[in-house]
Amino acid sequence: MTNVQIAEGKPASWGWVAYLKTGVLLLPSIVFSAVAVIFVFPKIKQMCADTNYDARYLFQPIDAISENIWLIALGFLLLLVACERWLPIWRRYRSGILACGIFVVHSAVLLGLVTSLVVMAIVGPAMAHRL
Repeated sequence: MTNVQIAEGKPASWGWVAYLKTGVLLLPSIVFSAVAVIFVFPKIKQMCADTNYDARYLFQPIDAISENIWLIALGFLLLLVACERWLPIWRRYRSGILACGIFVVHSAVLLGLVTSLVVMAIVGPAMAHRL
């Protein structure tokens, strides 16, 4: 296939490429957040409990997302299927909307990791005084 044939192809026929790129670009954020939720956040919560620092309000959004991730993913999948099927304008703006979604997910993961670092910076000196 030449570039001319690709450029003249229907946008709907190339939708799988946009979804594939989105999945590949979201993979690092998903892996880093999963590792943090499984290994890092429980340790930070334990450090907060040992120093009597109440950081529940910082971890509640992360806990809510991690506990309901399958429902959230299913909701987004159904939304994408509905947009692809019943919104003809979706095909025109698909790549831009998916790019904005990638930015939102990357920003949310980064905010969660930075928040955990701030909590560790607050709790760390208190842990040192306990020794």
